[in-house]
Amino acid sequence: MGVPRAGTAALAGGLAVLLMATTVGCRRSRPSPTPTSGTATVGLTVSAGQPSYRVGEQISLRLKLVNNRDAECQLSRVPDGAVTVMSLTRDGTAVAPAVGGAAYYRDFTAYLVENLVRVPPRGSVELRLGSDPQSPVGAALTTSAPDGRGGATVTWWPVDQPGAYRLVLGYLRAPLRGVPADACAATAEQGTVAFEVRGA
Repeated sequence: MGVPRAGTAALAGGLAVLLMATTVGCRRSRPSPTPTSGTATVGLTVSAGQPSYRVGEQISLRLKLVNNRDAECQLSRVPDGAVTVMSLTRDGTAVAPAVGGAAYYRDFTAYLVENLVRVPPRGSVELRLGSDPQSPVGAALTTSAPDGRGGATVTWWPVDQPGAYRLVLGYLRAPLRGVPADACAATAEQGTVAFEVRGA
């Protein structure tokens, strides 16, 4: 187990106070959606801004969500509270994340609701996910989920070491107050992307 650390970070468009970060074994940031047959309700593709990055350089990922339904639905235009890491490996070895909490100066769930957009059938929305060089574990990709108290549970996935990375992402939006449930809250489809981090 790692040593708890405290600090601050800019997440979800507002200042968040990080309560702690503890290294854990390889885990998903949240449970994965249940696979279904046929075309996924929400299509997901992931690509990296470039094939390789230097140590310390921000890693930039582009996610595209497609509404495959015949009806309008709501999708998030931000990765916070919706994008989940299914797995991360470096040179074929699983990378262990660190988990912590974040208290916000504004309600995290309200922020997520504000960033839902109505997407027509076959329409799409794009999200950007970038590594945070100032996370408690060094450069890391960050996922988050509402903690039910106005804050968030935050998971940091380290990408600070040289090597060949393979990342599998999913889309799983937690239930939000005041937002009717719909089939677009999750997708059984996973997005996979590979990139390299090179030594300085």
